[in-house]
Amino acid sequence: MEIGPGLGTITLYASRIASRILAIELDHRLANIVKSIVPDNVLVIVGDGVSFARAIKSEILYSNTPYNISGRLIAMIARNNNIKYSLLGVQLELAKRIIANRGSKDYGRLTLLVERYFNARIATLIPRSYYYPKPKVSGAIIELSRKREWRDGDEIFEDILRCLFSNRNKKAYKIALKCLDNNVESSLSWLKEKRVKDLSLDDIEKLVEIINKPMLHTKEQVAKL
Repeated sequence: MEIGPGLGTITLYASRIASRILAIELDHRLANIVKSIVPDNVLVIVGDGVSFARAIKSEILYSNTPYNISGRLIAMIARNNNIKYSLLGVQLELAKRIIANRGSKDYGRLTLLVERYFNARIATLIPRSYYYPKPKVSGAIIELSRKREWRDGDEIFEDILRCLFSNRNKKAYKIALKCLDNNVESSLSWLKEKRVKDLSLDDIEKLVEIINKPMLHTKEQVAKL
């Protein structure tokens, strides 16, 4: 599956090594251009690629991803266990967030989401000069290989990340108390010396275990925090 083929440059190269490609293009004018130049093993569909990524059965997904949908697309890929491998052209700043070290300014929800479900690496950098028109920022190609499947109830993991990292520089203990029911206070003593930005994936997993005993606030309540 290719999301956002644009003028079909990458699509043409990919069609030489893939037996079949499903290319999703939001702009119907670009879709018509791609249709006119690609071979028969490429099916071009007009639609929202992010929505397709949630349910597509393809094992491989690639995209020179529009920067404004990159984070949302990765979240959808995480939810689709059919997708085992992804190669994404993204904004360099987003790539840095994906592989950020704990405690750094780039470390956050996306870092932990990717770490939970994928082995990730920056395959190469893409200079601004490679694009036309030239963007203001450089890009990078991120490689994602699935290491864990999405399971029913994993929304709790996303909820706790969203709630915690809305206050990333504050003490994790205090923020966790806001995100969880107060009756789990005694289970959170190990957080007292940490700030949210310093929490590891193991820390978040431990919170998920605690949450699965008493119930997490509803999504509506979490959104208000």
